[in-house]
Order: sequence, then C-alpha cells, then structure tokens
Amino acid sequence: MDVLLSIPILITALILQTTIVSRITLIGGTADIILIILAAWGVNSHVKSGWAWAVLAGAMVTFVSAMPLFVPFIAYMVLMFIARQFQKRIWQSPILATLFIVFISTLIQHGLSILVLQISGANMTIMESFEFVTLPSLILNLLLTFPIYTIMNSLARQVYRVEDDL
Repeated sequence: MDVLLSIPILITALILQTTIVSRITLIGGTADIILIILAAWGVNSHVKSGWAWAVLAGAMVTFVSAMPLFVPFIAYMVLMFIARQFQKRIWQSPILATLFIVFISTLIQHGLSILVLQISGANMTIMESFEFVTLPSLILNLLLTFPIYTIMNSLARQVYRVEDDL
C-alpha cells in the first residue's frame, strides 16, 4: 500500500524539486527535498517500504538528472541504510536522527557528484565545489528538514494508523 503511495509523493516532490526548489539557491547550492523525504520516511519506525522508496527515488532522479545512473542510487541507498540503522537503534529521537541523516547523506551525495564531475573534467576545484555548492545545499536541506519531517511523520501516522503515545 505505502509503496503505491510513494509514486505520487515522489513524482510531486520531483516536480517541485525541478521547477521551484531548484530556483531557490543559496550561493550555488539548492535543497534536495527528495533526499529529505527519504530520510524522514526511512527513520519512521512503522515504515516497512523504505528501500522501495529509495529505489524509486533513485530511478526518478536519474531520469531527470545529468549525473550517471549510480550516483543517485548509491546516495539514496546509503541514506536508507543509515535511516534504517537509526530507526532500529535511536528511535527515541527521530527528528534528531533525521537531521543527522540529512547531514550525512547530503555530504555523501555531493561527494559522489563532485568525484564524478572531477573525473569527467569539471573546471571547479573540489574545495570550490564544497564551499559554493555543498555547504549552501547542506544549510538549505537542514532548514527544510523540520517541515518535511512533520509532513512525512503525519503521513506515516495516517498510512499506518498510529496513535500518539501520550
């Protein structure tokens, strides 16, 4: 059921990512709302289909991106692996786990992208890439983590009909 739910959510996020969010830049960096959605979904203890979401997101981002096939797949699979590990071990504070996962995943994704671009002959140095693209993207991702986490947590509660533990 929730795998079917991933299709419209990720398609909508991809459309928002390519049309609106990519226009909101900080220096040279942009936010990656799909990465944040995957982190927020994967850290939820009731979610069982995180891996399917990561595969679908990797395929969709690969389709619209100029990056080689393996970059989004590796980044999103590593993200989901970290999220599932946190979900198993640090379940008391999922918002902090989500922030950490977004932080680490952004660095991994940008590191892979920079490596691929350097191999293909990009004119930007690694330090310039980190300073002008990765750090601003990291700031934007962390700023968007709270609202996206709230939305995804609410959605997970609706899908899995989880009651609040008060």
